[in-house]
Amino acid sequence: MSKSSNGQFKFVLNAGNSEVILISELYTGSSGAKNGFESVQKNYFDESKFAGEIANNDKPYFNLKAANHQIMVQTKFTLLFPLEITESVE
Repeated sequence: MSKSSNGQFKFVLNAGNSEVILISELYTGSSGAKNGFESVQKNYFDESKFAGEIANNDKPYFNLKAANHQIMVQTKFTLLFPLEITESVE
């Protein structure tokens, strides 16, 4: 988890090879970021929680949705399963 210049918090998830998988939204408090991270860990291995999309540049990406269907995070590229989740501290 890291703190941005405006005082908000985010987390970064890396694959086992240290490549960035996704960057979270900004949270006003560290507890919100921690809860977000735990929710991503819980939902990440359920492929049904991912919604495939195509960006304006025609590159595919995925949104990871929570149980309430709210988008939690957006990936930077097409994911291949399975990936190992490791927390990044910046």
